[in-house]
Amino acid sequence: MLIYVKYKFVIGGFDFLVYKGLDITSDEVAMYWYLHFK
Repeated sequence: MLIYVKYKFVIGGFDFLVYKGLDITSDEVAMYWYLHFK
């Protein structure tokens, strides 16, 4: 995770349901990182 911060990625969102499609009992959360281009 530190490499994302080092290269100035930002957290763009979270998804609490993406892994429920694979396993309904899953409590995992997907975290999406984005890099803004200038």
